Amino acid sequence: MKERRKTKEQLVLDYIRETVEKIPSDAEKEEIIKNLNMITRHIQDLGERVKLLPNEYSKKEILSAIDLIDRFLLSARDNPTMAAALSLPYQRAMSRKLSKKEVLPQVGQQIFEELKTIPTEEILHRLLDYKTTSMGDLRALARHLGIKHQERVKRQDLIDKIVKLGFANVRGYERLREGNNNQSTYRLESDNE
Repeated sequence: MKERRKTKEQLVLDYIRETVEKIPSDAEKEEIIKNLNMITRHIQDLGERVKLLPNEYSKKEILSAIDLIDRFLLSARDNPTMAAALSLPYQRAMSRKLSKKEVLPQVGQQIFEELKTIPTEEILHRLLDYKTTSMGDLRALARHLGIKHQERVKRQDLIDKIVKLGFANVRGYERLREGNNNQSTYRLESDNE
């Protein structure tokens, strides 16, 4: 038996009937409104929390403070007293564990790059600070500068050699060369007159 074809009007009425049947009940509407209000409160709460996030200046200050704490903790691990007081494991500096033959060339290069622009007296003070510059660091710097030394050299003797031969003498010769170049330029100018 063939189904009777529905007219356009019947199709529209069926569609309207289905749509009306899908309208939520009063209880369902209340539940939807309740959920929407909860979502709205949650979004407002998120907005308030975003407002409390640090701005660019605060971010820089926080990152700077974290770096400071990190450097402090690293230095505390190298100091047995501080490590014990803070319940941190005591770790000797890596360069102290290296033998003379195992000194890494990049360590000497890095130290040299840090020191080459500062005054000679400040270089001496930095090298004398055994907390920041280990004997392994001094050996690496000496090797980078081409300064030969005995295997059991005293710390002070090695520092003296590094400062005198690696920095003070080199800078002195550079100043003399600059002075000679200036004098020859002066002579050339006076000869031309």
